[in-house]
Amino acid sequence: MASHPPVETGFFARRLRLACRPDSATLCLREGRFAVRIEIEDVVAPQGRPAVATALTSDTGGFWVFLGSLTDVEVIIRVEDNETGETWTYRKPPFVLESHADIEALPAPGP
Repeated sequence: MASHPPVETGFFARRLRLACRPDSATLCLREGRFAVRIEIEDVVAPQGRPAVATALTSDTGGFWVFLGSLTDVEVIIRVEDNETGETWTYRKPPFVLESHADIEALPAPGP
């Protein structure tokens, strides 16, 4: 019979789940609670390619992508909450000229 390590609970388990690992395609926000990734699909990269993540502060950052609301490429934004496991996916379809803003996507930090 296989033995499994004990399951961590409480503060330390929560901190383990918050282990967002920033890399060239992942932006970690709010001390690692949120992981944000953007993927772009177009005729050059029909299977998709990641946008390059750039952290600005612990709460903000950006991605180097050369597009705007008037672009014809498909853009997929994924946000993962490492504390709750919830994931948001935003998609701008190809050849659709539109932009979006979701100012309530990330919950404000508690007191």
